[in-house]
Amino acid sequence: HLTRFAVNLTDSTWMKQLQEQAGWDPTRPTVYILEGLLYYMTTEQALELLTSIVHTSNSQKNPDIVILATMIAAAQAREFKRYAGAAASPWKTDWTALQNAGVHRRMQPFRLTRNVPVSHPPRDIGGPNNGPPRHLWQRLQHWMRLDPSERVLEWKL
Repeated sequence: HLTRFAVNLTDSTWMKQLQEQAGWDPTRPTVYILEGLLYYMTTEQALELLTSIVHTSNSQKNPDIVILATMIAAAQAREFKRYAGAAASPWKTDWTALQNAGVHRRMQPFRLTRNVPVSHPPRDIGGPNNGPPRHLWQRLQHWMRLDPSERVLEWKL
């Protein structure tokens, strides 16, 4: 069953809204897909979001929860800020910052079951006539040879 609705994930009442507006049952198996989301939050906001999922799972004694997330690599974020300027960078956190802030401790009893590096877009994608890539992501990887740019993470109980 898939239901879509708008909610502010930095608001501590988001799970209550999920129950009331979408009819979500916290005792049922749930997959949280946080793709392309966490790195736009501050480190603390990302940790709070993950922690709220863990606490809800624990309070409902629901072992059938999976959390999937993508995180930008620290090197990618650092180079983007250097290339585009810190003010132009939309990313507020990265995987290293979450680790340094204690994500593994705060996610207990969940454990990280997958941590897969992903490189995209491919370096060989060029502009017209196979010249330098046109898009910023592609230029960063082409010129600076950054790899990988993202990590796909999976937590399970």
